[in-house]
Amino acid sequence: MDNQSTINCIKDKRFLKNIRQVKSTVTVHCSAGVVKGNMMGDLPGYPDPVWYIPDGIANILSFNKVEDHFKVTYNNHIFMVHKLDGSTQDFIRAPNGL
Repeated sequence: MDNQSTINCIKDKRFLKNIRQVKSTVTVHCSAGVVKGNMMGDLPGYPDPVWYIPDGIANILSFNKVEDHFKVTYNNHIFMVHKLDGSTQDFIRAPNGL
């Protein structure tokens, strides 16, 4: 989960279902360069389609977009997304700070 991203984009197709080509395109600018995509997929448990960008550098969920659908709390280096079934999906800071 990234608080600087304006889109949800997944590079690993193992996380997605129903990957499909769409009429629109997205251009992603990041420190590693620029990639474009025109495919979307469904991320189980998330209500909106997400961009599938296999040439991207990471799987990224926009903090802003996640917060549109779920309560998000923060405690001791862990972002917790409170899912509708009462469970949480935790995003834990990696040892390298990411």
